Amino acid sequence: MKRLMTSVLLSATLLTGATAYAGPGYGHGVGKDHVHFLAKKLDLTDEQKAAIEEIHRSYGKQDKNGKPDKKHDKRAFKHGLADLDPTSPDYNQRVAEIAREQGAKVEQAIIQRGEIHAKVYEVLTPEQREKLASLKENRKKRGDKGEHTTR
Repeated sequence: MKRLMTSVLLSATLLTGATAYAGPGYGHGVGKDHVHFLAKKLDLTDEQKAAIEEIHRSYGKQDKNGKPDKKHDKRAFKHGLADLDPTSPDYNQRVAEIAREQGAKVEQAIIQRGEIHAKVYEVLTPEQREKLASLKENRKKRGDKGEHTTR
């Protein structure tokens, strides 16, 4: 029982943290914010901007702001647990099942973010890749979390 609850808590933590970082539209900039950041810092051409926007658009359903809609998944996770009866004989089994399902979603989000990153990188020129590496290094030195703003 103790091990199961630890697994559930770990899965919930991973889900929250990883989707915030790895899921499209979260963390290390994706979607329109990412395109604006790259356009500003790397002097992207119109063709590059369009290509990067298309890469992001191709990865899932988006909300009204052009970011992937993750609210449904989070609500389903919360309600899935809330709907369970803790006195039910299969309660622990159902909790473990929900934890496995959420873990698989986190894994897929991380893989998807990696695919997006690789495709965007292909659009950049060697000079832009070099400048991006320099920007990342400077961000690490400052201790930034990776959120991009266009201000």
